[in-house]
Amino acid sequence: MGWCARCVRANALALVLTAITAALATLLFATERRLGLDQRVSTRYRFHAIPVALSMLYHHQPHDYTAIRPLAMRFQDPARALDDEIRDSIHVNYADDEGRYFWVADDRGLADFVLASFALFGPHVSSLSDFLLALLVLTLVLYTLGYWRTPAALLLPITVLFGWLALAQVLIDRLPFPNAQGCWGEEVALTESRMFDVLALVSVLHLAILAGSRIPLTPFAWATAIPQVALLLFLYHARSSLGWQYLALFSIVALRVARWGVQRIRHVDHTPLQTLNRPLLVGLLLGISLFGLKQYQHWVYHRHYTQEYGQRTFWHNALMGLAFHPALRMELPMAYCDDRNAVDLVLGRMAEADPALDRNQWNWQAALNSLGNHNRFDWNRYESTARSIYFTVWRDHPGEMVECYALHKPLAVWRQVRLIASRLARGLVRGRMPELFIGLIVVSLALGAITVMSRRDPPLRNQMQSLARLMGILIPFSLIPGLAFYPAVTTVACFMLLAVSLAGFGTVLIATRIVPPPR
Repeated sequence: MGWCARCVRANALALVLTAITAALATLLFATERRLGLDQRVSTRYRFHAIPVALSMLYHHQPHDYTAIRPLAMRFQDPARALDDEIRDSIHVNYADDEGRYFWVADDRGLADFVLASFALFGPHVSSLSDFLLALLVLTLVLYTLGYWRTPAALLLPITVLFGWLALAQVLIDRLPFPNAQGCWGEEVALTESRMFDVLALVSVLHLAILAGSRIPLTPFAWATAIPQVALLLFLYHARSSLGWQYLALFSIVALRVARWGVQRIRHVDHTPLQTLNRPLLVGLLLGISLFGLKQYQHWVYHRHYTQEYGQRTFWHNALMGLAFHPALRMELPMAYCDDRNAVDLVLGRMAEADPALDRNQWNWQAALNSLGNHNRFDWNRYESTARSIYFTVWRDHPGEMVECYALHKPLAVWRQVRLIASRLARGLVRGRMPELFIGLIVVSLALGAITVMSRRDPPLRNQMQSLARLMGILIPFSLIPGLAFYPAVTTVACFMLLAVSLAGFGTVLIATRIVPPPR
Protein backbone atom coordinates (compact mmCIF):
# COMPACT_ATOMS: atom_id res chain seq x y z
CA MET A 1 0.00 0.00 0.00
CA GLY A 2 1.46 3.35 -1.07
CA TRP A 3 1.80 6.45 1.08
CA CYS A 4 -1.12 8.16 -0.62
CA ALA A 5 -3.43 5.20 -0.06
CA ARG A 6 -2.40 4.98 3.61
CA CYS A 7 -3.05 8.71 4.05
CA VAL A 8 -6.51 8.44 2.49
CA ARG A 9 -7.36 5.44 4.64
CA ALA A 10 -6.19 7.15 7.82
CA ASN A 11 -8.27 10.25 7.03
CA ALA A 12 -11.22 8.52 5.37
CA LEU A 13 -13.89 9.75 7.77
CA ALA A 14 -12.58 13.33 7.77
CA LEU A 15 -12.48 13.31 3.96
CA VAL A 16 -16.05 12.02 3.74
CA LEU A 17 -17.37 14.61 6.21
CA THR A 18 -15.50 17.41 4.44
CA ALA A 19 -16.92 16.33 1.08
CA ILE A 20 -20.43 16.35 2.56
CA THR A 21 -19.81 19.83 3.97
CA ALA A 22 -18.75 21.07 0.53
CA ALA A 23 -21.81 19.44 -1.06
CA LEU A 24 -24.19 21.15 1.39
CA ALA A 25 -22.56 24.55 0.83
CA THR A 26 -23.00 24.03 -2.91
CA LEU A 27 -26.65 23.06 -2.45
CA LEU A 28 -27.24 26.12 -0.28
CA PHE A 29 -26.07 28.55 -2.92
CA ALA A 30 -27.77 26.56 -5.69
CA THR A 31 -31.01 27.12 -3.76
CA GLU A 32 -30.25 30.80 -3.49
CA ARG A 33 -29.76 31.13 -7.24
CA ARG A 34 -32.81 29.03 -8.10
CA LEU A 35 -35.08 31.11 -5.86
CA GLY A 36 -33.50 34.42 -6.87
CA LEU A 37 -32.56 35.27 -3.30
CA ASP A 38 -29.24 36.70 -4.53
CA GLN A 39 -31.19 39.60 -6.12
CA ARG A 40 -32.94 40.57 -2.91
CA VAL A 41 -31.67 43.60 -1.01
CA SER A 42 -33.22 45.17 2.08
CA THR A 43 -33.72 48.91 2.45
CA ARG A 44 -30.81 48.95 4.92
CA TYR A 45 -28.53 48.02 2.02
CA ARG A 46 -30.26 50.18 -0.58
CA PHE A 47 -30.65 53.41 1.41
CA HIS A 48 -27.50 53.29 3.51
CA ALA A 49 -24.81 50.64 3.01
CA ILE A 50 -24.59 50.71 -0.79
CA PRO A 51 -24.43 54.54 -1.17
CA VAL A 52 -21.82 54.77 1.59
CA ALA A 53 -19.72 51.99 0.03
CA LEU A 54 -19.96 53.52 -3.47
CA SER A 55 -18.95 56.93 -2.15
CA MET A 56 -15.86 55.50 -0.46
CA LEU A 57 -14.88 53.02 -3.17
CA TYR A 58 -15.55 54.85 -6.42
CA HIS A 59 -15.68 58.54 -5.48
CA HIS A 60 -12.74 58.55 -3.06
CA GLN A 61 -14.70 59.96 -0.16
CA PRO A 62 -13.25 59.66 3.37
CA HIS A 63 -13.76 56.30 5.04
CA ASP A 64 -16.01 57.87 7.67
CA TYR A 65 -19.25 55.99 6.88
CA THR A 66 -21.00 58.92 5.23
CA ALA A 67 -22.05 59.18 1.58
CA ILE A 68 -22.30 61.90 -1.03
CA ARG A 69 -25.79 63.24 -0.43
CA PRO A 70 -27.02 63.46 -4.09
CA LEU A 71 -25.66 59.96 -4.73
CA ALA A 72 -27.45 58.54 -1.70
CA MET A 73 -30.75 60.20 -2.56
CA ARG A 74 -30.77 58.43 -5.93
CA PHE A 75 -31.17 55.11 -4.15
CA GLN A 76 -34.37 56.14 -2.35
CA ASP A 77 -36.41 55.62 -5.49
CA PRO A 78 -37.48 51.94 -5.27
CA ALA A 79 -38.93 51.98 -8.79
CA ARG A 80 -35.51 51.81 -10.45
CA ALA A 81 -33.52 48.60 -10.76
CA LEU A 82 -30.76 48.59 -8.17
CA ASP A 83 -28.05 47.32 -10.51
CA ASP A 84 -28.85 50.13 -12.96
CA GLU A 85 -28.69 52.67 -10.15
CA ILE A 86 -25.34 51.32 -8.96
CA ARG A 87 -23.86 51.42 -12.45
CA ASP A 88 -25.07 54.97 -13.17
CA SER A 89 -24.01 56.38 -9.79
CA ILE A 90 -20.44 55.21 -10.34
CA HIS A 91 -20.03 57.27 -13.52
CA VAL A 92 -21.56 60.52 -12.25
CA ASN A 93 -19.12 63.20 -11.11
CA TYR A 94 -19.96 64.91 -7.84
CA ALA A 95 -18.51 68.12 -6.47
CA ASP A 96 -16.82 68.13 -3.08
CA ASP A 97 -19.39 70.52 -1.57
CA GLU A 98 -22.62 68.69 -2.45
CA GLY A 99 -23.33 67.70 1.15
CA ARG A 100 -23.01 64.60 3.27
CA TYR A 101 -25.48 61.80 3.80
CA PHE A 102 -25.43 60.50 7.39
CA TRP A 103 -26.39 56.97 8.32
CA VAL A 104 -28.82 57.46 11.21
CA ALA A 105 -29.38 55.18 14.23
CA ASP A 106 -28.03 51.97 12.75
CA ASP A 107 -24.99 49.70 12.36
CA ARG A 108 -22.72 51.52 9.90
CA GLY A 109 -20.26 48.66 9.56
CA LEU A 110 -22.53 47.04 6.98
CA ALA A 111 -20.97 49.46 4.48
CA ASP A 112 -17.68 47.54 4.84
CA PHE A 113 -19.48 44.32 3.88
CA VAL A 114 -20.75 46.01 0.71
CA LEU A 115 -17.40 47.67 0.02
CA ALA A 116 -15.56 44.35 0.21
CA SER A 117 -18.23 42.69 -1.96
CA PHE A 118 -17.94 45.31 -4.70
CA ALA A 119 -14.15 45.47 -4.51
CA LEU A 120 -13.80 41.70 -4.91
CA PHE A 121 -16.66 40.82 -7.25
CA GLY A 122 -17.71 44.04 -8.92
CA PRO A 123 -20.48 46.60 -8.28
CA HIS A 124 -23.49 44.31 -8.64
CA VAL A 125 -26.25 43.17 -6.31
CA SER A 126 -25.19 39.53 -6.76
CA SER A 127 -21.72 40.45 -5.45
CA LEU A 128 -23.19 40.56 -1.94
CA SER A 129 -24.09 36.90 -2.27
CA ASP A 130 -20.70 36.07 -3.78
CA PHE A 131 -18.93 37.69 -0.84
CA LEU A 132 -21.18 35.84 1.60
CA LEU A 133 -20.15 32.59 -0.09
CA ALA A 134 -16.49 33.59 0.12
CA LEU A 135 -16.80 34.27 3.86
CA LEU A 136 -18.62 30.98 4.38
CA VAL A 137 -15.95 29.04 2.51
CA LEU A 138 -13.25 30.82 4.51
CA THR A 139 -14.77 30.01 7.88
CA LEU A 140 -15.43 26.40 6.84
CA VAL A 141 -11.83 25.93 5.65
CA LEU A 142 -10.47 27.39 8.90
CA TYR A 143 -12.76 25.19 10.96
CA THR A 144 -11.90 22.06 8.97
CA LEU A 145 -8.16 22.69 9.27
CA GLY A 146 -8.50 23.32 12.99
CA TYR A 147 -10.51 20.17 13.76
CA TRP A 148 -9.37 17.77 11.04
CA ARG A 149 -8.39 15.18 13.65
CA THR A 150 -11.75 15.47 15.45
CA PRO A 151 -14.49 13.76 13.42
CA ALA A 152 -17.18 14.69 15.95
CA ALA A 153 -16.37 18.37 15.45
CA LEU A 154 -16.42 17.97 11.66
CA LEU A 155 -20.06 16.91 11.91
CA LEU A 156 -21.07 20.33 13.28
CA PRO A 157 -20.73 22.34 10.04
CA ILE A 158 -22.75 19.65 8.28
CA THR A 159 -25.72 20.01 10.62
CA VAL A 160 -25.45 23.81 10.56
CA LEU A 161 -25.38 23.94 6.76
CA PHE A 162 -28.31 21.54 6.54
CA GLY A 163 -30.34 23.80 8.84
CA TRP A 164 -29.39 26.81 6.73
CA LEU A 165 -30.32 24.93 3.56
CA ALA A 166 -33.74 24.11 5.01
CA LEU A 167 -34.28 27.71 6.09
CA ALA A 168 -33.38 29.03 2.63
CA GLN A 169 -36.22 27.04 1.09
CA VAL A 170 -38.88 29.14 2.85
CA LEU A 171 -37.30 32.58 2.47
CA ILE A 172 -38.97 33.01 -0.91
CA ASP A 173 -42.23 33.82 0.91
CA ARG A 174 -42.90 36.62 3.36
CA LEU A 175 -43.51 34.67 6.52
CA PRO A 176 -46.22 35.97 8.85
CA PHE A 177 -45.32 37.27 12.26
CA PRO A 178 -46.04 34.54 14.81
CA ASN A 179 -48.43 36.82 16.75
CA ALA A 180 -50.68 36.96 13.64
CA GLN A 181 -50.19 40.73 13.36
CA GLY A 182 -49.16 41.00 9.74
CA CYS A 183 -46.15 39.68 7.78
CA TRP A 184 -42.44 40.47 7.81
CA GLY A 185 -42.20 43.78 5.98
CA GLU A 186 -39.31 43.05 3.63
CA GLU A 187 -38.07 40.27 1.44
CA VAL A 188 -35.38 38.19 3.18
CA ALA A 189 -32.18 36.93 1.57
CA LEU A 190 -29.18 34.98 2.80
CA THR A 191 -27.34 38.32 2.89
CA GLU A 192 -29.90 39.85 5.27
CA SER A 193 -27.80 41.55 7.94
CA ARG A 194 -30.21 40.54 10.71
CA MET A 195 -29.11 36.95 10.00
CA PHE A 196 -25.36 37.52 10.05
CA ASP A 197 -25.25 35.49 13.25
CA VAL A 198 -25.98 32.47 11.04
CA LEU A 199 -22.91 33.22 8.91
CA ALA A 200 -20.84 33.73 12.08
CA LEU A 201 -22.04 30.51 13.69
CA VAL A 202 -19.18 28.32 12.41
CA SER A 203 -16.65 30.78 13.85
CA VAL A 204 -18.53 30.80 17.15
CA LEU A 205 -18.56 27.00 17.28
CA HIS A 206 -14.83 26.93 16.53
CA LEU A 207 -14.14 29.21 19.50
CA ALA A 208 -16.69 27.49 21.76
CA ILE A 209 -15.01 24.11 21.24
CA LEU A 210 -11.62 25.64 21.93
CA ALA A 211 -12.82 27.32 25.12
CA GLY A 212 -15.41 24.94 26.50
CA SER A 213 -14.41 21.38 25.71
CA ARG A 214 -11.61 19.02 26.63
CA ILE A 215 -11.37 17.58 23.16
CA PRO A 216 -7.68 17.07 22.24
CA LEU A 217 -6.54 19.75 19.82
CA THR A 218 -3.81 20.16 17.25
CA PRO A 219 -1.84 23.41 16.83
CA PHE A 220 -4.05 24.16 13.82
CA ALA A 221 -7.05 24.65 16.12
CA TRP A 222 -5.17 27.39 17.96
CA ALA A 223 -3.77 29.03 14.85
CA THR A 224 -7.07 29.12 12.96
CA ALA A 225 -8.86 30.61 15.99
CA ILE A 226 -7.31 34.02 15.33
CA PRO A 227 -8.81 34.53 11.84
CA GLN A 228 -12.11 33.15 13.16
CA VAL A 229 -12.10 35.88 15.81
CA ALA A 230 -11.41 38.44 13.08
CA LEU A 231 -14.29 37.15 10.96
CA LEU A 232 -16.67 37.22 13.91
CA LEU A 233 -15.57 40.77 14.69
CA PHE A 234 -16.13 41.88 11.09
CA LEU A 235 -19.69 40.57 11.13
CA TYR A 236 -20.35 42.08 14.57
CA HIS A 237 -19.14 45.40 13.19
CA ALA A 238 -21.72 45.02 10.42
CA ARG A 239 -24.54 43.92 12.72
CA SER A 240 -24.34 44.49 16.47
CA SER A 241 -27.15 42.03 17.27
CA LEU A 242 -24.39 39.40 17.08
CA GLY A 243 -23.59 40.54 20.60
CA TRP A 244 -25.41 37.47 21.93
CA GLN A 245 -22.67 35.31 20.43
CA TYR A 246 -19.99 37.21 22.32
CA LEU A 247 -22.05 36.91 25.49
CA ALA A 248 -22.33 33.15 24.93
CA LEU A 249 -18.58 32.73 24.38
CA PHE A 250 -17.66 34.83 27.42
CA SER A 251 -20.14 32.77 29.46
CA ILE A 252 -18.49 29.52 28.32
CA VAL A 253 -15.11 30.94 29.35
CA ALA A 254 -16.53 31.97 32.73
CA LEU A 255 -18.12 28.55 33.28
CA ARG A 256 -14.83 26.79 32.58
CA VAL A 257 -12.96 29.05 34.99
CA ALA A 258 -15.66 28.69 37.66
CA ARG A 259 -15.67 24.92 37.33
CA TRP A 260 -11.91 24.82 37.69
CA GLY A 261 -12.12 27.02 40.80
CA VAL A 262 -14.82 24.90 42.45
CA GLN A 263 -12.89 21.71 41.79
CA ARG A 264 -9.73 23.18 43.28
CA ILE A 265 -11.57 24.38 46.39
CA ARG A 266 -13.24 21.01 46.95
CA HIS A 267 -10.08 19.09 46.04
CA VAL A 268 -12.24 16.96 43.76
CA ASP A 269 -9.90 17.20 40.83
CA HIS A 270 -6.29 18.33 40.91
CA THR A 271 -6.63 19.95 37.52
CA PRO A 272 -3.54 22.00 36.76
CA LEU A 273 -3.77 25.68 35.97
CA GLN A 274 -2.68 24.97 32.40
CA THR A 275 -6.15 23.61 31.62
CA LEU A 276 -7.39 27.21 31.67
CA ASN A 277 -5.11 28.16 28.79
CA ARG A 278 -7.74 27.43 26.19
CA PRO A 279 -10.69 29.37 27.66
CA LEU A 280 -8.48 32.25 28.80
CA LEU A 281 -6.92 32.53 25.35
CA VAL A 282 -10.36 32.71 23.73
CA GLY A 283 -11.50 35.30 26.26
CA LEU A 284 -8.35 37.35 25.68
CA LEU A 285 -8.73 37.26 21.89
CA LEU A 286 -12.37 38.30 22.10
CA GLY A 287 -11.67 41.08 24.59
CA ILE A 288 -8.77 42.54 22.61
CA SER A 289 -10.75 42.41 19.36
CA LEU A 290 -13.77 44.17 20.85
CA PHE A 291 -11.61 46.86 22.38
CA GLY A 292 -9.86 47.37 19.06
CA LEU A 293 -13.19 47.64 17.22
CA LYS A 294 -14.45 50.34 19.58
CA GLN A 295 -11.23 52.30 19.12
CA TYR A 296 -11.48 51.93 15.35
CA GLN A 297 -15.07 53.18 15.32
CA HIS A 298 -14.16 56.12 17.54
CA TRP A 299 -11.29 57.14 15.24
CA VAL A 300 -12.95 56.52 11.89
CA TYR A 301 -16.66 57.35 12.25
CA HIS A 302 -17.62 60.89 11.29
CA ARG A 303 -17.57 63.09 14.37
CA HIS A 304 -21.28 63.86 14.07
CA TYR A 305 -22.13 60.22 14.78
CA THR A 306 -21.08 60.63 18.41
CA GLN A 307 -23.01 63.87 18.78
CA GLU A 308 -26.47 63.91 17.18
CA TYR A 309 -27.19 61.00 14.87
CA GLY A 310 -27.38 58.32 17.52
CA GLN A 311 -26.09 54.79 17.83
CA ARG A 312 -28.12 51.78 16.84
CA THR A 313 -31.64 51.84 18.34
CA PHE A 314 -32.12 49.27 21.10
CA TRP A 315 -34.98 50.36 23.36
CA HIS A 316 -37.14 51.20 20.36
CA ASN A 317 -36.92 47.54 19.30
CA ALA A 318 -37.52 46.34 22.85
CA LEU A 319 -40.78 48.31 22.96
CA MET A 320 -41.85 46.84 19.62
CA GLY A 321 -41.58 43.37 21.12
CA LEU A 322 -44.14 44.16 23.84
CA ALA A 323 -46.85 43.85 21.18
CA PHE A 324 -46.61 40.08 21.63
CA HIS A 325 -48.48 40.30 24.95
CA PRO A 326 -52.23 40.81 24.37
CA ALA A 327 -52.79 42.90 27.51
CA LEU A 328 -49.74 45.12 26.92
CA ARG A 329 -50.74 45.49 23.29
CA MET A 330 -54.00 47.09 24.47
CA GLU A 331 -52.61 48.92 27.51
CA LEU A 332 -49.64 50.76 25.98
CA PRO A 333 -51.07 50.69 23.23
CA MET A 334 -48.91 48.77 20.77
CA ALA A 335 -51.33 47.54 18.12
CA TYR A 336 -48.65 46.09 15.86
CA CYS A 337 -45.02 45.10 16.20
CA ASP A 338 -43.67 47.78 13.87
CA ASP A 339 -41.70 51.03 13.87
CA ARG A 340 -44.72 53.30 13.46
CA ASN A 341 -46.48 52.03 16.59
CA ALA A 342 -43.32 52.20 18.69
CA VAL A 343 -42.63 55.78 17.57
CA ASP A 344 -46.22 56.80 18.31
CA LEU A 345 -45.94 55.29 21.80
CA VAL A 346 -42.72 57.11 22.65
CA LEU A 347 -43.79 60.45 21.22
CA GLY A 348 -47.16 60.19 22.92
CA ARG A 349 -45.48 59.73 26.30
CA MET A 350 -43.15 62.64 25.53
CA ALA A 351 -46.14 64.85 24.78
CA GLU A 352 -47.79 63.83 28.07
CA ALA A 353 -44.67 64.82 30.01
CA ASP A 354 -44.18 68.04 28.00
CA PRO A 355 -47.42 69.58 26.68
CA ALA A 356 -45.34 72.23 24.86
CA LEU A 357 -43.59 69.55 22.76
CA ASP A 358 -43.31 70.71 19.16
CA ARG A 359 -45.26 68.06 17.26
CA ASN A 360 -44.09 69.50 13.97
CA GLN A 361 -40.66 68.19 14.91
CA TRP A 362 -41.67 65.25 17.11
CA ASN A 363 -43.97 63.06 15.04
CA TRP A 364 -43.72 59.61 13.49
CA GLN A 365 -43.29 61.00 9.98
CA ALA A 366 -40.33 63.13 11.04
CA ALA A 367 -38.79 60.19 12.93
CA LEU A 368 -38.97 57.76 10.02
CA ASN A 369 -38.04 60.38 7.39
CA SER A 370 -34.91 61.22 9.37
CA LEU A 371 -33.64 57.71 8.64
CA GLY A 372 -33.38 58.82 5.02
CA ASN A 373 -31.75 62.15 5.95
CA HIS A 374 -34.80 64.19 4.94
CA ASN A 375 -34.84 66.04 8.26
CA ARG A 376 -33.16 66.09 11.65
CA PHE A 377 -34.44 64.05 14.58
CA ASP A 378 -32.96 63.71 18.06
CA TRP A 379 -32.60 59.94 18.26
CA ASN A 380 -30.52 60.13 21.44
CA ARG A 381 -33.40 61.82 23.29
CA TYR A 382 -35.85 59.42 21.69
CA GLU A 383 -33.89 56.35 22.87
CA SER A 384 -33.57 57.80 26.35
CA THR A 385 -37.35 58.22 26.54
CA ALA A 386 -37.93 54.74 25.13
CA ARG A 387 -35.66 53.28 27.82
CA SER A 388 -37.60 55.12 30.52
CA ILE A 389 -40.91 53.84 29.16
CA TYR A 390 -39.62 50.28 29.01
CA PHE A 391 -38.60 50.23 32.69
CA THR A 392 -41.80 52.04 33.67
CA VAL A 393 -43.76 49.20 32.10
CA TRP A 394 -41.73 46.75 34.20
CA ARG A 395 -42.57 48.77 37.31
CA ASP A 396 -46.29 49.11 36.57
CA HIS A 397 -46.95 45.73 34.95
CA PRO A 398 -44.38 43.25 36.28
CA GLY A 399 -46.66 40.24 35.90
CA GLU A 400 -47.48 40.98 32.28
CA MET A 401 -43.81 41.60 31.47
CA VAL A 402 -42.82 38.26 32.96
CA GLU A 403 -45.58 36.58 30.95
CA CYS A 404 -44.40 38.38 27.81
CA TYR A 405 -40.85 37.05 28.04
CA ALA A 406 -41.51 33.70 29.71
CA LEU A 407 -44.67 32.66 27.86
CA HIS A 408 -45.89 34.72 24.92
CA LYS A 409 -42.58 35.26 23.12
CA PRO A 410 -41.39 31.64 23.57
CA LEU A 411 -44.76 30.50 22.21
CA ALA A 412 -44.28 32.86 19.27
CA VAL A 413 -40.85 31.31 18.62
CA TRP A 414 -42.45 27.87 18.66
CA ARG A 415 -45.18 28.99 16.25
CA GLN A 416 -42.55 30.41 13.90
CA VAL A 417 -40.56 27.16 13.98
CA ARG A 418 -43.72 25.09 13.48
CA LEU A 419 -44.76 27.26 10.53
CA ILE A 420 -41.37 26.82 8.86
CA ALA A 421 -41.35 23.06 9.55
CA SER A 422 -44.82 22.63 8.03
CA ARG A 423 -43.83 24.50 4.88
CA LEU A 424 -40.71 22.42 4.55
CA ALA A 425 -42.68 19.19 4.94
CA ARG A 426 -45.21 20.26 2.29
CA GLY A 427 -42.43 21.33 -0.07
CA LEU A 428 -40.60 18.02 0.29
CA VAL A 429 -43.75 15.96 -0.22
CA ARG A 430 -44.63 17.92 -3.36
CA GLY A 431 -41.10 17.71 -4.75
CA ARG A 432 -40.56 21.47 -4.78
CA MET A 433 -37.33 21.43 -2.79
CA PRO A 434 -34.84 19.25 -4.69
CA GLU A 435 -31.77 20.67 -2.95
CA LEU A 436 -33.24 19.95 0.48
CA PHE A 437 -34.07 16.37 -0.54
CA ILE A 438 -30.49 15.79 -1.69
CA GLY A 439 -29.20 17.49 1.46
CA LEU A 440 -31.31 15.17 3.60
CA ILE A 441 -29.70 12.17 1.92
CA VAL A 442 -26.10 13.36 2.38
CA VAL A 443 -26.72 14.40 5.99
CA SER A 444 -28.15 10.95 6.68
CA LEU A 445 -24.94 9.48 5.27
CA ALA A 446 -22.86 11.67 7.58
CA LEU A 447 -24.91 10.75 10.64
CA GLY A 448 -24.73 7.08 9.69
CA ALA A 449 -20.96 7.17 9.27
CA ILE A 450 -20.47 8.89 12.64
CA THR A 451 -22.86 6.43 14.30
CA VAL A 452 -20.92 3.44 13.00
CA MET A 453 -17.62 4.94 14.13
CA SER A 454 -19.02 5.89 17.55
CA ARG A 455 -20.05 2.31 18.24
CA ARG A 456 -16.45 1.19 17.70
CA ASP A 457 -14.72 4.19 19.26
CA PRO A 458 -15.93 5.21 22.77
CA PRO A 459 -13.73 8.38 22.82
CA LEU A 460 -15.57 9.59 19.71
CA ARG A 461 -18.87 9.16 21.52
CA ASN A 462 -17.50 11.15 24.45
CA GLN A 463 -16.57 13.93 22.04
CA MET A 464 -20.11 13.88 20.67
CA GLN A 465 -21.48 14.27 24.18
CA SER A 466 -19.12 17.16 24.90
CA LEU A 467 -20.16 19.00 21.74
CA ALA A 468 -23.84 18.36 22.46
CA ARG A 469 -23.41 20.00 25.87
CA LEU A 470 -21.81 23.04 24.22
CA MET A 471 -24.77 23.39 21.87
CA GLY A 472 -27.06 23.07 24.86
CA ILE A 473 -25.29 26.11 26.35
CA LEU A 474 -25.46 28.10 23.11
CA ILE A 475 -29.15 27.50 22.38
CA PRO A 476 -30.57 29.71 25.20
CA PHE A 477 -28.29 32.55 24.12
CA SER A 478 -29.46 32.19 20.52
CA LEU A 479 -32.97 33.03 21.70
CA ILE A 480 -31.89 36.46 22.98
CA PRO A 481 -32.59 38.43 19.76
CA GLY A 482 -36.04 36.89 19.40
CA LEU A 483 -37.01 37.27 23.06
CA ALA A 484 -35.39 40.65 23.74
CA PHE A 485 -36.93 42.22 20.63
CA TYR A 486 -39.42 40.26 18.52
CA PRO A 487 -39.57 36.64 17.37
CA ALA A 488 -39.38 36.44 13.57
CA VAL A 489 -37.55 34.30 11.06
CA THR A 490 -34.64 36.77 11.00
CA THR A 491 -34.18 36.78 14.77
CA VAL A 492 -34.65 33.07 15.51
CA ALA A 493 -32.74 31.65 12.51
CA CYS A 494 -29.62 30.84 14.53
CA PHE A 495 -31.72 29.16 17.23
CA MET A 496 -33.25 26.90 14.58
CA LEU A 497 -29.85 25.95 13.16
CA LEU A 498 -28.50 25.09 16.61
CA ALA A 499 -31.64 23.09 17.35
CA VAL A 500 -31.16 21.12 14.12
CA SER A 501 -27.52 20.49 15.05
CA LEU A 502 -28.42 19.32 18.54
CA ALA A 503 -31.08 17.02 17.07
CA GLY A 504 -28.48 15.51 14.74
CA PHE A 505 -26.03 14.89 17.56
CA GLY A 506 -28.82 13.52 19.74
CA THR A 507 -29.81 11.09 17.00
CA VAL A 508 -26.26 9.71 16.84
CA LEU A 509 -25.96 9.41 20.63
CA ILE A 510 -29.30 7.63 20.93
CA ALA A 511 -28.44 5.28 18.07
CA THR A 512 -25.11 4.32 19.62
CA ARG A 513 -26.82 3.64 22.95
CA ILE A 514 -29.62 1.56 21.48
CA VAL A 515 -27.49 -0.58 19.18
CA PRO A 516 -24.62 -2.30 21.03
CA PRO A 517 -21.12 -1.98 19.59
CA PRO A 518 -19.70 -4.94 17.67
CA ARG A 519 -17.57 -7.39 19.61
